Amino acid sequence: MAIPEGFLPIPTYSTYFDKIIGPFYLKKQDDKFTVGMITSERHMRGKGFVAGLVTATLADFAMGYVVARRLWPETEDLSKNQIKLVTVSLNVDFVASPPVGAWLEVETEVVKTGRVCFAQSITRFSDRIMMRANASFIVRE
Repeated sequence: MAIPEGFLPIPTYSTYFDKIIGPFYLKKQDDKFTVGMITSERHMRGKGFVAGLVTATLADFAMGYVVARRLWPETEDLSKNQIKLVTVSLNVDFVASPPVGAWLEVETEVVKTGRVCFAQSITRFSDRIMMRANASFIVRE
C-alpha cells in the first residue's frame, strides 16, 4: 500500500516506534494534524487482525505528538520536547479491528494545554471509525 498524498514520515526519538510499531506519517492541513500508519504482519494477532496494543500505541503517539506541536510550534525537531510529555492516562474504546495492510489515520483534538494537557482522538481505516481515545499528559521539565 502506498502512503496517501500529503503524508510525510515523522522522525521519532525511539527506534522502538520505527522497528516495532511505526513508521508513522504526518499530514498538516491548516491547523489540523493527522497521524497515519500502515499495518503489517508484525502487528498481527490471531485471525489476521491488528493487535489493540498497536493501535493504542499509535493513538498515544499521535495525541502526544499533536500536543507537542501545540506546546512547541516553532520547534522543527520535536523529539527532545516529546520526551518532556509523559502519558499519565490513556483510555481507548475499540470499535472495529483493522486488517493487516490497512492505512490507519488518527485525528487528534487538543482539549487543553498547560502543566497537564488533555487530548482526544478518533482513529479510522477505510472510512470506518476504528477506535476513539483520550489521554492526559504531564509536561516534565
